[in-house]
Amino acid sequence: MSEYTPGPWKVGGECKPLYAWRGQVTGKHPDDGEDFILASCNHNYPEIALANARLIAAAPDLLEALIEMMRPKSEGMGSLERRAVARAAIAKAEGRKEEG
Repeated sequence: MSEYTPGPWKVGGECKPLYAWRGQVTGKHPDDGEDFILASCNHNYPEIALANARLIAAAPDLLEALIEMMRPKSEGMGSLERRAVARAAIAKAEGRKEEG
């Protein structure tokens, strides 16, 4: 698998109009730890631009949850912990706080 910028990723800045509304995804640069833009999500509607940015920002969390779910039960977290990690990743992708 190719290396990618480690998480956490987040929706950075405000959704601003340019040619279209833009939601930005930021992360920490692995060399110097500075914030930088990973992706810009453009759309004619700001709510869709932000929803797309949230989904991209949740990618490392979703990957972590899937990897954990695929481990044998004898390794890693217990079932309840695995479900909590998955619920938190889904909540981040959907732009809401995980309750619990």
